[in-house]
Amino acid sequence: MLILKSNRIINIIILRFPKKFTDTPEGQLSWTSVYKAVSDSGFDDILKVIELLQSLPSTSVRNECGFSIMKLAKTKRRGRLNINSLNNLMVVNQLGQSIAEFDPRPAIENFMVNNGTMHKLN
Repeated sequence: MLILKSNRIINIIILRFPKKFTDTPEGQLSWTSVYKAVSDSGFDDILKVIELLQSLPSTSVRNECGFSIMKLAKTKRRGRLNINSLNNLMVVNQLGQSIAEFDPRPAIENFMVNNGTMHKLN
């Protein structure tokens, strides 16, 4: 829906400034060229609003996924889980590699060498 509104705004701008966009084939117009052509025409506030609207996500899927991950991590049985630990769990879950891609060797090597002392495996 946001794309449709953006296209309508582009069409309105093209109609308002037809001479600036005569060599542009229809459907090939980008927001960069619109900003360059219209920025000195008194539409600065409208362009700022359009830029803000373009930065908003079109859906809330990422937010809903984040809440689902948080709900799975923080259960009633984990009542003592503090905010920092919950944040770390969520970051690893959302930004970390999948189990198939994860290579544990660097983490194991980091664990084995602690303060210059080697841990011994029994």
